[in-house]
Amino acid sequence: MDENLSRGYVQLGKARGMNEFKSSDGFTHLSPPVDKFNCIYLALILGGIGFLLPYNSFIIAVDYFQTRYPGTTVIFDMSVVYIAMAFFAVFANNILVETLSLNMRITFGYVISFLTLSFVIITEISWQLFTVTASYNINLIAVAIVSLGCTVQQSSFYGYTSMLPSRYTQAVMTGESIAGLWVSINRILTKYMMKDERKNTSLFFGLSNVTILMCFLLHQVVRKSSFVQFYITLCQERNRITLEPTEDVGLVTE
Repeated sequence: MDENLSRGYVQLGKARGMNEFKSSDGFTHLSPPVDKFNCIYLALILGGIGFLLPYNSFIIAVDYFQTRYPGTTVIFDMSVVYIAMAFFAVFANNILVETLSLNMRITFGYVISFLTLSFVIITEISWQLFTVTASYNINLIAVAIVSLGCTVQQSSFYGYTSMLPSRYTQAVMTGESIAGLWVSINRILTKYMMKDERKNTSLFFGLSNVTILMCFLLHQVVRKSSFVQFYITLCQERNRITLEPTEDVGLVTE
């Protein structure tokens, strides 16, 4: 990888007429910042977990929803609603990509997920303020809202990591794979700790919400790091970056 980086920066230096890189923030590098202790990599794994966690939380809590709505196909309905909304969210994201920044779209997903899960925890699970029929419809609407936020966030995350070395895109994909395991362990532990169905489900969704909040805060820290800023600025500096199949850093051409 060091050899590839060197080749990339030699080409960058030739294109600019100098053998160095200067960002808008004033820092200068002949080589990119180092991801010490793989902190950025681990943060992006957690980011991958964060945008699939809300939907997985609804699906893993199947025991609660089947008890709350006996004789219904609630989980099937949730899956259909999520997929249908995700389809339309893809088109919405194609519009937003020219209007909103990557950070705003990623933040939008976190905020939507956090607020929606908070609403479900308080009004639907803890207090059960609505009738069974109204509650059923509200949960489906909640899944649709989560789908909108998470789909926009997911595609934005891949656009975000595409500006970093390729292993960081792989980190997000790893996080997506871990998300299901994460919520499964969460559900097992909360059911073991509390026998009351409403209380353990409230705790389950609460822990999922805390994880989403942690992912959001970590994203705000990571995006401002010198490592991420270096690669993002590098992409913005040039009009076109060509990536070779076996190289992590592209050769910049005029």
